[in-house]
Amino acid sequence: MSFLKKVYSAALLIVLTGLFYVYVVRHGGFSETKLVNMSYVWVPCAVFGITGFLTIKGKHSLVKAITCAVLSIVLLGVFFIEIWPLL
Repeated sequence: MSFLKKVYSAALLIVLTGLFYVYVVRHGGFSETKLVNMSYVWVPCAVFGITGFLTIKGKHSLVKAITCAVLSIVLLGVFFIEIWPLL
């Protein structure tokens, strides 16, 4: 297994472990605000891992994965600032 595959796998494993803890082990133990704030951590990690796996065969997969993760933070911020209050 290549180094980048291990990095992408670790990112996804961290996300899955965190989600399992939040939604299964501590079910109902976090406020909605806390869950929204935590999404700024797990969503970019998930995007990083998934994008990394999807682009691993091409060139610059690490750059693409990091770029998509940063973009996901920006889009998540726009969503929570502009759209979330309207729901």
